[in-house]
Amino acid sequence: MCIRDRVYEADEFPEDAPVRKVFGLALLLHGAVNPGVNEDGKALMPLWPEAVGRGRWPVYVAWAAALTELVGGLMVLVGLFTRLSALGLAGTMCAAMWLTEIGPALQSGHTRLGFLPEYPTFDPASWQPLLLQFSLLTMAMSLVFLGCGAMGLDRAMFAPAPAAHPRSKPEAS
Repeated sequence: MCIRDRVYEADEFPEDAPVRKVFGLALLLHGAVNPGVNEDGKALMPLWPEAVGRGRWPVYVAWAAALTELVGGLMVLVGLFTRLSALGLAGTMCAAMWLTEIGPALQSGHTRLGFLPEYPTFDPASWQPLLLQFSLLTMAMSLVFLGCGAMGLDRAMFAPAPAAHPRSKPEAS
Protein backbone atom coordinates (compact mmCIF):
# COMPACT_ATOMS: atom_id res chain seq x y z
CA MET A 1 0.00 0.00 0.00
CA CYS A 2 1.37 3.33 -1.03
CA ILE A 3 1.40 6.20 1.47
CA ARG A 4 -0.63 8.27 -1.01
CA ASP A 5 -3.54 5.83 -0.66
CA ARG A 6 -3.89 6.56 3.06
CA VAL A 7 -6.73 8.82 4.15
CA TYR A 8 -5.66 11.37 6.73
CA GLU A 9 -7.83 12.99 9.40
CA ALA A 10 -7.59 16.61 10.53
CA ASP A 11 -6.76 15.70 14.14
CA GLU A 12 -3.54 14.04 12.94
CA PHE A 13 -2.17 17.51 12.20
CA PRO A 14 -2.02 19.53 15.43
CA GLU A 15 -0.31 22.42 13.63
CA ASP A 16 -0.97 23.99 10.25
CA ALA A 17 0.23 21.85 7.36
CA PRO A 18 1.48 23.44 4.12
CA VAL A 19 -0.78 22.67 1.18
CA ARG A 20 -0.22 23.55 -2.46
CA LYS A 21 -2.67 26.08 -3.84
CA VAL A 22 -3.82 23.64 -6.49
CA PHE A 23 -5.19 21.40 -3.74
CA GLY A 24 -7.27 24.34 -2.53
CA LEU A 25 -8.97 24.22 -5.92
CA ALA A 26 -9.44 20.47 -5.50
CA LEU A 27 -11.14 21.12 -2.15
CA LEU A 28 -13.35 23.74 -3.81
CA LEU A 29 -14.39 21.16 -6.43
CA HIS A 30 -15.05 18.55 -3.77
CA GLY A 31 -17.19 21.06 -1.88
CA ALA A 32 -19.06 21.92 -5.08
CA VAL A 33 -19.96 18.25 -5.58
CA ASN A 34 -20.81 17.68 -1.90
CA PRO A 35 -22.32 20.99 -0.76
CA GLY A 36 -23.95 19.70 2.42
CA VAL A 37 -27.16 21.13 3.88
CA ASN A 38 -28.44 24.62 4.64
CA GLU A 39 -29.54 25.91 8.05
CA ASP A 40 -32.99 24.32 7.56
CA GLY A 41 -31.45 20.87 6.99
CA LYS A 42 -32.36 20.89 3.30
CA ALA A 43 -29.75 19.46 0.92
CA LEU A 44 -28.08 22.13 -1.21
CA MET A 45 -27.87 21.92 -4.99
CA PRO A 46 -24.55 20.41 -6.18
CA LEU A 47 -22.60 22.81 -8.38
CA TRP A 48 -20.50 20.25 -10.22
CA PRO A 49 -21.18 16.76 -11.65
CA GLU A 50 -20.82 13.99 -9.10
CA ALA A 51 -18.36 11.99 -11.23
CA VAL A 52 -15.82 14.83 -11.02
CA GLY A 53 -15.97 14.85 -7.22
CA ARG A 54 -15.14 11.20 -6.59
CA GLY A 55 -11.75 9.72 -5.87
CA ARG A 56 -8.78 11.69 -7.18
CA TRP A 57 -10.75 13.48 -9.89
CA PRO A 58 -10.85 16.83 -8.05
CA VAL A 59 -7.04 16.80 -7.93
CA TYR A 60 -6.79 15.93 -11.63
CA VAL A 61 -9.25 18.67 -12.59
CA ALA A 62 -7.42 21.18 -10.38
CA TRP A 63 -4.10 20.35 -12.05
CA ALA A 64 -5.73 20.58 -15.48
CA ALA A 65 -7.09 24.04 -14.64
CA ALA A 66 -3.72 25.20 -13.28
CA LEU A 67 -1.85 23.91 -16.33
CA THR A 68 -4.43 25.41 -18.68
CA GLU A 69 -3.93 28.80 -17.07
CA LEU A 70 -0.13 28.53 -17.09
CA VAL A 71 0.43 27.01 -20.53
CA GLY A 72 -2.52 28.82 -22.11
CA GLY A 73 -1.29 32.13 -20.76
CA LEU A 74 2.21 31.53 -22.13
CA MET A 75 0.83 30.47 -25.51
CA VAL A 76 -1.33 33.60 -25.70
CA LEU A 77 1.66 35.71 -24.68
CA VAL A 78 3.77 34.49 -27.59
CA GLY A 79 0.81 34.17 -29.96
CA LEU A 80 1.11 30.44 -30.67
CA PHE A 81 -2.17 28.52 -31.11
CA THR A 82 -3.81 31.64 -29.72
CA ARG A 83 -7.42 30.77 -30.45
CA LEU A 84 -7.20 27.30 -28.92
CA SER A 85 -5.31 28.56 -25.87
CA ALA A 86 -7.76 31.41 -25.36
CA LEU A 87 -10.67 28.97 -25.60
CA GLY A 88 -9.13 26.95 -22.75
CA LEU A 89 -8.67 30.12 -20.71
CA ALA A 90 -12.28 31.14 -21.38
CA GLY A 91 -13.50 27.75 -20.18
CA THR A 92 -11.43 28.08 -17.03
CA MET A 93 -12.92 31.53 -16.37
CA CYS A 94 -16.46 30.22 -16.89
CA ALA A 95 -15.80 27.47 -14.35
CA ALA A 96 -14.27 29.98 -11.92
CA MET A 97 -17.29 32.29 -12.21
CA TRP A 98 -19.65 29.38 -11.67
CA LEU A 99 -17.80 27.85 -8.70
CA THR A 100 -17.03 31.05 -6.81
CA GLU A 101 -19.82 33.53 -7.57
CA ILE A 102 -22.85 32.41 -9.59
CA GLY A 103 -23.27 28.85 -8.29
CA PRO A 104 -23.10 29.79 -4.60
CA ALA A 105 -25.58 32.62 -5.23
CA LEU A 106 -28.00 30.15 -6.81
CA GLN A 107 -27.49 27.74 -3.90
CA SER A 108 -28.31 30.40 -1.35
CA GLY A 109 -31.34 31.64 -3.30
CA HIS A 110 -30.20 35.27 -3.04
CA THR A 111 -29.83 36.39 -6.64
CA ARG A 112 -30.49 39.33 -8.94
CA LEU A 113 -31.85 38.71 -12.40
CA GLY A 114 -32.07 35.03 -11.51
CA PHE A 115 -28.33 34.29 -11.51
CA LEU A 116 -26.19 37.23 -10.30
CA PRO A 117 -25.20 37.37 -6.63
CA GLU A 118 -27.28 39.79 -4.58
CA TYR A 119 -24.55 42.22 -3.65
CA PRO A 120 -25.19 45.85 -2.73
CA THR A 121 -25.60 47.74 -6.00
CA PHE A 122 -23.00 50.44 -5.43
CA ASP A 123 -20.40 48.42 -3.52
CA PRO A 124 -17.44 47.91 -5.89
CA ALA A 125 -15.57 45.67 -3.46
CA SER A 126 -18.38 43.10 -3.49
CA TRP A 127 -18.62 43.01 -7.28
CA GLN A 128 -14.85 43.10 -7.92
CA PRO A 129 -14.14 39.31 -8.07
CA LEU A 130 -17.05 38.61 -10.43
CA LEU A 131 -16.23 41.57 -12.67
CA LEU A 132 -12.54 40.60 -12.80
CA GLN A 133 -13.46 37.07 -13.84
CA PHE A 134 -15.93 38.41 -16.39
CA SER A 135 -13.36 40.78 -17.87
CA LEU A 136 -10.84 37.93 -18.21
CA LEU A 137 -13.53 35.85 -19.90
CA THR A 138 -14.32 38.62 -22.39
CA MET A 139 -10.62 39.15 -23.14
CA ALA A 140 -10.15 35.44 -23.78
CA MET A 141 -13.22 35.34 -26.03
CA SER A 142 -11.95 38.33 -28.00
CA LEU A 143 -8.78 36.36 -28.70
CA VAL A 144 -10.85 33.34 -29.71
CA PHE A 145 -12.72 35.42 -32.29
CA LEU A 146 -9.90 37.71 -33.45
CA GLY A 147 -6.79 35.55 -33.10
CA CYS A 148 -3.31 36.85 -32.48
CA GLY A 149 -1.90 40.15 -33.63
CA ALA A 150 0.64 40.84 -36.33
CA MET A 151 3.58 39.98 -34.07
CA GLY A 152 2.23 36.59 -32.94
CA LEU A 153 3.81 33.31 -33.97
CA ASP A 154 0.49 32.16 -35.45
CA ARG A 155 0.69 34.94 -38.01
CA ALA A 156 4.29 34.10 -38.88
CA MET A 157 3.76 30.35 -39.10
CA PHE A 158 0.26 29.99 -40.53
CA ALA A 159 -0.31 33.17 -42.56
CA PRO A 160 -1.87 32.51 -45.97
CA ALA A 161 0.28 33.21 -48.98
CA PRO A 162 -0.41 36.63 -50.47
CA ALA A 163 -2.75 36.38 -53.42
CA ALA A 164 -1.73 37.87 -56.76
CA HIS A 165 -3.48 41.11 -57.56
CA PRO A 166 -6.17 40.37 -60.16
CA ARG A 167 -5.24 43.37 -62.35
CA SER A 168 -1.54 42.67 -62.45
CA LYS A 169 -0.18 41.69 -65.83
CA PRO A 170 2.23 38.84 -66.25
CA GLU A 171 5.77 39.95 -66.84
CA ALA A 172 6.84 40.02 -70.46
CA SER A 173 9.84 37.93 -71.30
